[in-house]
Amino acid sequence: MTFSIYHGPPILPWASDSATGLLFFYGPPILPWASDFFTGLRFCHGPPILPWASDSAMGLRFFYGPPILEQSRKLFLSSYQSENQAVFSWKLEFFRSLSMVEDVNYANNCLPNQPSRFLFAYSNDLTGDQVMDSWNAFASRSNLFFDSYEISRFDRFEEGALITSDINSMTDGVLHNLPNATESFPDASYGSDILNIMEWFLSDPEACGSTMFIIMKRLPNTQDISQMASLLQQRHSHITVIISENPSGGLYQDTMYKLASQTNGICFFEEDEMFGEASYWLPSIWPLFLVYSVNAKVSGTESISLPSFNAPFNGNYYFGMTLQDHGPLDTFRMLDLKWYNSGSLFSGGCQETLEHHINWGNDTYIGKGSYQLDAVNYEMTLGFEFSDNKEQILQIRFYSYDSIDYWLPYDN
Repeated sequence: MTFSIYHGPPILPWASDSATGLLFFYGPPILPWASDFFTGLRFCHGPPILPWASDSAMGLRFFYGPPILEQSRKLFLSSYQSENQAVFSWKLEFFRSLSMVEDVNYANNCLPNQPSRFLFAYSNDLTGDQVMDSWNAFASRSNLFFDSYEISRFDRFEEGALITSDINSMTDGVLHNLPNATESFPDASYGSDILNIMEWFLSDPEACGSTMFIIMKRLPNTQDISQMASLLQQRHSHITVIISENPSGGLYQDTMYKLASQTNGICFFEEDEMFGEASYWLPSIWPLFLVYSVNAKVSGTESISLPSFNAPFNGNYYFGMTLQDHGPLDTFRMLDLKWYNSGSLFSGGCQETLEHHINWGNDTYIGKGSYQLDAVNYEMTLGFEFSDNKEQILQIRFYSYDSIDYWLPYDN
């Protein structure tokens, strides 16, 4: 067996031996993971022949096998401290390179009914109360549903994360990692770095089937979501995103909404003081399973047919739906969603009007349920009224207590 070894100044961010799958990096031999600040990154990936090897004279460390990949990723997440954005971007390229050599079947061949991971990610521009209220709303309904939990505070120069299988420990972790204004980006010109955070979360093969709950105060400065949409679809990962109607910075409100639309997620815009309340009505982060997902194009006043809903079980269902694809609420006037089967006693629907909705808040989302349905095929229609004729995309999602054994197709 031969090795291709890159030794010397870090001219290249990474090097590899395509025949063996070995990735390696140059750095001091003091720690089992090499320093990554000026001399290189800290772990390697390849066939599990030896647990590790080193050259103490050259300062080279390299490792074999996916378990080292996971352990080193956690070291990266927990030890990353106080480095600038350029260095973080360089590190992120390293994780991108690793995801290219992972076993694709291992990374993406999960099913909806298998144990999965949960990420709670929150902007450093939010208040501590907003973060804790949103987390407590989730924790009160989680029922220990997820296999492991991870938190990440973004929109700051200092990044890090906590991973645990214990939701009570995670609550303590959130309390000890609340937003800190001294770590925030200096002004509104800085865009949110949430896409970077999502990417290194998804770089882990065990992120397949994961759920992300993201609350945002700052908008991204990019509209390019092609790579992230593809990665979320490959990982079968769902996102639920709440975005402040009064952002602290950034440029593009539609980035995260389009990303959620293309990946069977939910994204809506909310008043700052209502983040916690809104988080209680998100079946997308409860111990439920997605069974229907449609993006409806709407404008003006009309009634349209939607793809039919073949309800897989006799039982109770919840749904979540957006009222607009932007915030704050302005052109919405009425929505009337109906499901019908001539042989079902549970044909029905749900109507929401502007007058009723503003009694509860000015957000762009409704969550309803539960609704009893038969295991039959329902015809779906959506009536709507908006004050203008500009086309919008509305996200419509149904969730069940029981899991289907396949992933729904994506409505791009």
